[in-house]
Amino acid sequence: MKTILVVNDSTPLRAFLEKQLSEYGFNVIQAIDGLDGWTKIRRDEPDLIIMDYFLSRKSSTEILKSIEKDPNIDDIPVVMTISKLEKQQIIAIAKYVYKKDTRQTRAYRFPSLGHRGTSGCFHPVRTPPRVFSMPI
Repeated sequence: MKTILVVNDSTPLRAFLEKQLSEYGFNVIQAIDGLDGWTKIRRDEPDLIIMDYFLSRKSSTEILKSIEKDPNIDDIPVVMTISKLEKQQIIAIAKYVYKKDTRQTRAYRFPSLGHRGTSGCFHPVRTPPRVFSMPI
């Protein structure tokens, strides 16, 4: 069974994602903030990380830097979620966003994961670690 780590300060959103992803057969681990997420990334080495851009105790950009430096976990795909994207945030994560092979780039649609009127699309923009964006 594949394991997904959900790192988000919002308890209702973590619970929502756990419920939805569990229905698809995934084992879901929750992290309540950035520091807890980093600890669980290193300890559990999940198959996928769904992480909010805005985290307390350890920022998402610090986590991305740490993942990139660790050869044991640098291939874990990362899905970044954000409610509103500003130019400064794009600049902060841009150095982690690249495509090795554009033929492998696809959009993944999960209609049941749509939230607040969004389409529920994940758009891969980095490999490895892969960073996806999904407005929530």
